Amino acid sequence: MLHRFIHLLLLPVLSGALLVLSFPKYDLDVLAWIALVPLLIAIRQKPRKTAFKQGWLAGFVFFVGTLSWVINAMHQYGKLPFLVSVLLMLLLAGYCALFVALFAAILVALKDPRDALRPWTAACLWVTLEWLRGHLFSGFPWALLGYSQYHALSVIQIADVTGVYGVSFLLVLVNVLAARLLDVIGARVGLGAIPVPAPWVAAPLAAALLVLVVDYGYWRLDPRNYPANEHALRIGLVQPNVDQAQKWDAAFRRETLDRHKKVTNQVVREVDLVVWPEAATPFFFDLETDYREDLLRFVRERGVPLLFGSPAVDSRSDGALRLLNSAYLVSGGGMVLDRYDKTHLVPFGEYVPLKPILFFLNKLVVGIGD
Repeated sequence: MLHRFIHLLLLPVLSGALLVLSFPKYDLDVLAWIALVPLLIAIRQKPRKTAFKQGWLAGFVFFVGTLSWVINAMHQYGKLPFLVSVLLMLLLAGYCALFVALFAAILVALKDPRDALRPWTAACLWVTLEWLRGHLFSGFPWALLGYSQYHALSVIQIADVTGVYGVSFLLVLVNVLAARLLDVIGARVGLGAIPVPAPWVAAPLAAALLVLVVDYGYWRLDPRNYPANEHALRIGLVQPNVDQAQKWDAAFRRETLDRHKKVTNQVVREVDLVVWPEAATPFFFDLETDYREDLLRFVRERGVPLLFGSPAVDSRSDGALRLLNSAYLVSGGGMVLDRYDKTHLVPFGEYVPLKPILFFLNKLVVGIGD
């Protein structure tokens, strides 16, 4: 009975907890390299339905731990009742957990008599499901496994070639091989583990791949590969730390803009470009002329280009207005050079998914998004 409890419930929960600890605010990123091991051991030789449930349980624990911020966003800024906010977060976590459930169920369904390809198949399967989660129903690419390694600079440099999915691939590959090695050791010392062939080929190949990735990372980070350039761009990043509860309050518009200006004045003489945050201006830059001219005059007087975020509006073909989250580039002479509209909006933060059903969440996206 205890053995059954450990395999069915405890190991999946342990995997979910280790994944949570791999991400902020705990930042024990090294745990991501072994976090899936308990789940992989638990689902071995299980029916697909059982593996699906175990995968969902691990994913649910993981996403409850990493999506808790949604409660605060909905309750504090959306003014939804606390219990409703908790329920919606749990529903979102349950949905995201389905992708871990599919990973577990599909993995046990794949037949490979010698298990030679399973580590590579598992890694490919995981990143495919991560990609789907980031795009299906507009996508929710939160807490992708590769994000956990943001401190490991030598590891994540490969992302300039593969994106975050390359880092996730490497993590899952190591997890699967670690689980395999534990099975091999357990079988040989008589702990009752199911006999499996040792990964004599996969392990050295994975080790070589990891060495190549880390070596590439060190090469990318080596300043000797980037000759000093006397024309290098000096950029000033401005973060005024405006309370979101006040940012979109009309009474605080002027104070918000003045705070950005004040911080900018501290760096403007030493830089070639000033960058403000996403959605920095609590007004529609294209529409509200007084604030627009105030900002452009500020830029002209400083003579330094400014890149900043602002809500914008566009007309749909049916005549309806479409709210956008945009970035503007203004020259040092106060001329608007370009505008970029964000294409992948954040669910619940910038648009409401399934709007006909979740219409009551509209107040969450005041000022930007849908």
